[in-house]
Amino acid sequence: MQGIWAARDSVFLIGHLTRDRIHVAGRSVSMPGGAVHYAGVAYARLGADVSVFTKLAREDADELTQPLRTGGCRVHVAASRATTEFENTLTEDLRARTQRVQSLADAFDESDLAADKSAIAQLGPLTNREMDADFVEHVARSSRALVLDIQGFVRESRSGEVVPAAWPEAERILALCQVVKADADEAFVVTGEREPERAARALQDLGAREVLLTLAENGSYVASADGVSFIPARPAPRTIDSTAAGDTYTAGYVFARKSGQSVLDSARFATALASLSIAAAGPFSGTLDDVTAYLKSA
Repeated sequence: MQGIWAARDSVFLIGHLTRDRIHVAGRSVSMPGGAVHYAGVAYARLGADVSVFTKLAREDADELTQPLRTGGCRVHVAASRATTEFENTLTEDLRARTQRVQSLADAFDESDLAADKSAIAQLGPLTNREMDADFVEHVARSSRALVLDIQGFVRESRSGEVVPAAWPEAERILALCQVVKADADEAFVVTGEREPERAARALQDLGAREVLLTLAENGSYVASADGVSFIPARPAPRTIDSTAAGDTYTAGYVFARKSGQSVLDSARFATALASLSIAAAGPFSGTLDDVTAYLKSA
């Protein structure tokens, strides 16, 4: 459905910003995190008009939103009794991690959010306590198009451990979405399909118009009304930090789609953006010109 996309549209990201405590190779650091953090910075670096809506404890708001504000995002913060905090322990090669939840911010409520029917709304929940189906429906009614990363809906915090969770309202929510992003494990929780192409089709069958199924360094699948296609990964210049590469991929895809690119070209753009993003620590720090040049270099 090409007609739903418009370059003039702003993007409104909704999700919990987090305080991430990272432990790797005997070192520990604290930094902002969450899908809206990484996607927000990526959109801003590409030149998109982007706003972030989040919930934080008041004492954390200035610190955790500062990179977004500095990067050019408008940030709207609703008060919460706590800030979502994750503790991540990474292997030395950065390819695997164990994750614990130390605290969770309050869930989103319809009254928190002002309507903006000219915006593309993108939801990046981190656990299944962050937003419910009624809130998602409210956002869908209040926006031009809905983009969803399903990660938070298929995992929960159980005694501090992050574990997979069933998603009984999947069909109700996916039917509202223009774009749905999942990795292979998340798609399996919803569809029961291990084979990526079949899983992408199954998410479509549940109502999503365009599906992004990411496989990290093994590429991705993109499904639309034109069928399902495999998009090979692009070798990164180097691998420094693969955190939230999927969030950056989604931002790249939506940015390209609203800029008028086809489904396949948008997925290729997203792949290049994600590859460049893992070449440095933190969110994407390059420019649109960098991504364009990287695409032309192959």
